[in-house]
Amino acid sequence: MRETLGVALVGKRAGAFIAGFSATPGVRIVAVCDRDASARDALGTRAGVSDEARYSDYGRMLADARPDAVAIGTPMDLHAEQSIIALGLGIHVLCEVTAAVSVDECRVLASTARRAALSGVQYMLAENACFRRELVLVRALASSGRFGRLYYAEGEYLHDVKHLHRNADGTPT
Repeated sequence: MRETLGVALVGKRAGAFIAGFSATPGVRIVAVCDRDASARDALGTRAGVSDEARYSDYGRMLADARPDAVAIGTPMDLHAEQSIIALGLGIHVLCEVTAAVSVDECRVLASTARRAALSGVQYMLAENACFRRELVLVRALASSGRFGRLYYAEGEYLHDVKHLHRNADGTPT
């Protein structure tokens, strides 16, 4: 077993993991990958990887950089395919939500992850909304009895994505 876990960041949203990986002993970011050159360079600069370790092609990055793990933060329609490829190569996967965009993709991904786990290769879906500050506070209040005895609770999730709405030319709507 290696003393250092080499992680590749795939997609600009994988940049959210830089601080955590950088602060973890035994973890090193070995490559970044994004099809968009400016996003790739920004991610590479933030992650502290050399120009040679910045890739536009996922398959080439996996072959050349040979990471032990990938953190996938690409558009969701790529998540299942990229996860399945990495798992098939014996590479651990940390993937942003959503895992897949169809039931068939979910079935293939789940089957691939189960097979990979038999040889010690891990797949993790990176859902972190349950640790948002306001949700942690509500749980603490409920656990402390502040709301009295709970018989029933219901919740909803609102995700503001206005910043993602773009015109065809890339300008905000």
